[in-house]
Amino acid sequence: ARSAQCVEALILGGADIYFCLRGNLTIFDWMNNLPVPCGSKKYDLAKKTFFDALAKRDALRQAAQESETPNA
Repeated sequence: ARSAQCVEALILGGADIYFCLRGNLTIFDWMNNLPVPCGSKKYDLAKKTFFDALAKRDALRQAAQESETPNA
């Protein structure tokens, strides 16, 4: 869960999910290679956290773009 929270913070902070964290491991690779069994509660929580963070990031970006667009 701690790793998932770190990944969430990276994503919400604007990190590129394809940027290499160390060696050739990206945030996206980390999500696809979790050291827990697929279908386990930890896996499901990490996956949900990952995709929720992407959705939050996208919503924040959209809101920022809308606030920068002048009203006509």
